[in-house]
Formats: sequence, structure tokens, C-alpha cells
Amino acid sequence: MLADLEHRRLGRRDFVQRAGALGLSARATAMLLGTAGVAVPASVMAAAQEQGGTMRFAVTTDPETLDPQVTTNSAAYTVFDMIYSTLIYQDLDLTFQGLLAESWEISDDNLNVTFHLREGITFHDGSPFTADSVRYTFERLQESGSRSPIYEEINKITAMEVVDDRTITLTFSEPSATFMNAISNGYGGILSESAVAEAGDEFGRVASGTNAWTLEDWQTGSLVTLHAFEEFNAAPGYYENRGRPYIDSIEYKVIPEAFTQVASLETGEIDAIELTATDVPRFENDDRFQIFTSRTTGINNLGLNPTRPLTSDVNVRRAIAHAIDRDEIVNTLFEGGLAEPVYTALPPSIQGYSAEIEEMAPHFDLEEAERLLAEAGWERGDDDVLVKDGEQLAPVLYTTTSTANGQIATLVQAQLRKVGIDMTIEQMEIAALLEFAITGEHDIILLGYNWNEPDALYLFLSSDRLESSNQARYSNPEFDELVRQGQRTLDHEERMAIYYDAQKILIEDMPWVPLYMPITKTAVASRIQGVDIFPTGGLLLNDAWVAD
Repeated sequence: MLADLEHRRLGRRDFVQRAGALGLSARATAMLLGTAGVAVPASVMAAAQEQGGTMRFAVTTDPETLDPQVTTNSAAYTVFDMIYSTLIYQDLDLTFQGLLAESWEISDDNLNVTFHLREGITFHDGSPFTADSVRYTFERLQESGSRSPIYEEINKITAMEVVDDRTITLTFSEPSATFMNAISNGYGGILSESAVAEAGDEFGRVASGTNAWTLEDWQTGSLVTLHAFEEFNAAPGYYENRGRPYIDSIEYKVIPEAFTQVASLETGEIDAIELTATDVPRFENDDRFQIFTSRTTGINNLGLNPTRPLTSDVNVRRAIAHAIDRDEIVNTLFEGGLAEPVYTALPPSIQGYSAEIEEMAPHFDLEEAERLLAEAGWERGDDDVLVKDGEQLAPVLYTTTSTANGQIATLVQAQLRKVGIDMTIEQMEIAALLEFAITGEHDIILLGYNWNEPDALYLFLSSDRLESSNQARYSNPEFDELVRQGQRTLDHEERMAIYYDAQKILIEDMPWVPLYMPITKTAVASRIQGVDIFPTGGLLLNDAWVAD
């Protein structure tokens, strides 16, 4: 019967009916449908979702603390993000929606944000969530959260007025559109004032939030165990189950070695890991596991220095963009689908990405590349290399010493040679490369970024960042004004329109040639059903259940 379903000789409805007639439980039926790659009907899904069981993860290191305000440790974030809820969250379409806040209003001058909070929310220690909880959380972060990655954003708040238990108004020293992104992740989790007061300096070992999971046990160096919060009733809108998780417990086992993590997944000791290119084929073809794919929030790109003689002509920069075959790069170097070609400065995983901008961007077209180079005055000379005024078009590409970047650079070198560009490659240690880039003495630089906010355009391409993160050495006053305006505009639609215009300028000036967006693949044991994944990574577990 399962074979008939897999080969589509048996419809989903008939399969469910026959499974019922054979006495199969809803849970068993759901598992069989999932194994066959068939969507599980909502009625079967609901019947199959029973409380119980444990899901086990591997982490490479022990969390240093579960206080979200005093760490940037990724292992800590993995755990405390399950414990604390935030005022808002990022939805599957990457827009911001209310979570602990039902709604919010922004003043005309963009200096005040008033949050209206949800009723009936309780912390793990039993205390109620109120506007005072928000005030306390942000005041504490301002006072002692200098190690937090959102510290600077919270410090832009100059006043916090608790209007009533359900309303709080924040006043800013300057408009900050990036504030919403900052408070939508676990670092912006709302704390229980009473729990912090009781625990004191030990709060990082006890933790108390309002999210779906409570800290049950912490065996330092080996295991952290979370338990489903019975009073939980504030799940993000992308879940069908808005209350307590179906899974009883989550365990985070400390397993430092990657090969041991893989072995532990195969033996059933853990239930989920992120795969490398080497691991993808063996797990994709094993029906004991489900593979979930997500995009990262960044790109790898070529920075074309407009201040250097060989790359100062925009026609040369546009020709290079047309000469790059991104599909060849992805298909040759990223087995298992671990990258996706990208043509825009903001990848599809980030707010502000536009399919219209992608259509405008240069795509692989050797004839157009050769036309632009000829228009710029370059002609074929000795060894078929382009020459102008007695100088060959032979730029130098600088990148890191990583194997992957070396392979990408070599492939780009071969692609550019087809249009007569004789590029050479220099690899440097990352620290030395970043220092060298500030001097502006490079023609081309191969690097990338990972930033989940369109403010990446300001961070990596604005004139303000020429002495730090703007390795392309790009400067355009019109672009600068737009990305600064983007930082100050809180209205979402207006802000996205600003980044649309900024990206149009980048298409015209071509300081960057975007290459690809890295992709992650996560293997999850098939005994864990109902799992999904956020578009930019992170398993979604509130609808999940343990099937055995």
C-alpha cells in the first residue's frame, strides 16, 4: 500500500481510509505519509499530535550563560532563544508581527514607539507579564548589557513611559528603523523582574521567560534539558498550535566533534544536525531522516574598487558582472545544493530584496561583456589579453586563505579570461586582508557578509564605512543619503522603497558583483514529525511531535 502511495497509484484520501480500516493509528498514518513525501491532511495531523517524548540536539559547546543580555555566544543563543519571548517576531515573509506586543504605533517624527501588549501572558516563575516587564528588561540591558549585540540599539532609548499595564511608550534620541530587527530575536527577550531579583548573579543559571520552554536541568559541560511550558499561549502566527508544545522535553547534548555528531545522528543518540556537503548525499538518501533547507542572510561577492585605474570605468565593472557565470560557480563548487546564485546586493533571504532589481542586474552574457569592454576602449592584444594605451587589463583579486575562496577565485579567473581579462589572485589571512583593504590598494576583493537586515547596504557600502567594512571602496553621496534615510525611516513600506532606490544605484555603479547565497541543510530524524524550518534557518517545533 505504501509503495502504491509513493508511486502515486493510490491517492492520499484512499490511503488514509485504508489505513483506518487496517487499524493504523493517526500517528502511524501520518508517519507513513511523511515517509512517502506526501502532505499530511490537517485532520490526520491533529489526531496524531499527542504530548510526550524528547527531541535531542547536539551543540559543540556548553552555554556560558542563559542570560540573554550578557553574551554573544551562539551556543547560549541556541538554548535561550527557546526560553525568552520578544515583543515582536519576524514572520515567514520576513515582515515584523506582534508577539508579546499586539500592536504598536510610531509617532510622526519617528522618535516615539508605543507598544500595546497582550494580556494573559505569564513568566515561567508565575509572575505576570506587564509593561513594567518591558521597562525593566530594557533598563537592565542599558545598565549592564554592554556585551549584548543589541546594546547600542537599546541605548538609543532615552525614556520609557509605562502608560498602564498593557501600554509602554519608548522615546529615542534619533529615529532607528533597525531597532525592530534588534528586538525581534532572542537577545531582545523579555525578562521576569522577580526571577532576576531572586536569582541575582545566578540568573544565567536559572532563566525565566515567557516562551514555550522552561529550563529543567543543566549538567555543566554535558547536557541542558528544557521542558514544555504548560502555561504557554503566545506562539508566533506561523504555528497552528498556539499553546504548549506537543513535545515534552528538548535536550541539548554537548558533542564538540563534528564527526561524532554525525555518528550520533545515525545511531539515534540525537535527532538533528546541520549537514556539510560531504554528509548531504548520504542523509538525503536515507529514509530515516528528513532534510530541511534554509537560506542564510548574506552573500559572497566581488568588490570592484572604483578608485583603481583598471576598475574605475563602470563599463569594465559591468562587463565583469556579465562575464561571471554564477550557475557554474554554484554547480561546480557547492555540491548538495549548498548555495544559490544571487544577482543583487540584498539576497532573497533579507527584507528589501526585490525581484525587479534582480531583473535589472547584469546576468551572464559574454557577448554583452565583450561589447562593454570594447566600448571602454579595450582591444585584444598579445596572448588574447585586452590592452588599452599600452596597458593590459590584468587586475589583481585579493581574498582569504580559505580553500573555498581559493576555489571560487580560480573559477572566476578562468571565466574572466574568456573575455580577455587576465586576472591574478593573491590570498591573505583574513585579519591582514581586512587591514589591507582599508588602504584601497586592491582592484578586486572576494569576501562576503552575513547580516539579516537591509542596513547591510550602509554597513558594507556607505562612505561612512570606508575605513572599516566598505572593502569595495565605493562612495556615492546619493546612495549614502538613501541608506542613512533607511536607518531613520520606521514605516516598513517607505523603508523598503528607499532600499529599492539604493539598489538601483548599485546596479548602475556596480561596486559589487554578487555571486551566491550560502544554503544550509538540516537532517532531522523521521521519528520527529510536524517539523518545519524558518526560511533563514532554525527549526520550528511548536507543531512537532515525537512519533515513537
